[in-house]
Amino acid sequence: MTVLTCPVDGCEWVSQDLRSAFASALTAALQIHEKNAHPTPTTVPPTKFKLDSPQIGTGCEPDQWSAF
Repeated sequence: MTVLTCPVDGCEWVSQDLRSAFASALTAALQIHEKNAHPTPTTVPPTKFKLDSPQIGTGCEPDQWSAF
């Protein structure tokens, strides 16, 4: 006899004792359970920030140049 469990951590689903032929059919159903009850989290693409290039004018003070 075969007992199946959900492969997702924290899910306590367990089948009854099954015959091997029925266990293979139930494995397909368990894969559907895993997709629906435990979907993979969707990822959001990172946002790119546009930064302005630093600028300095001619005739600047030494302190301004150091900060630049």
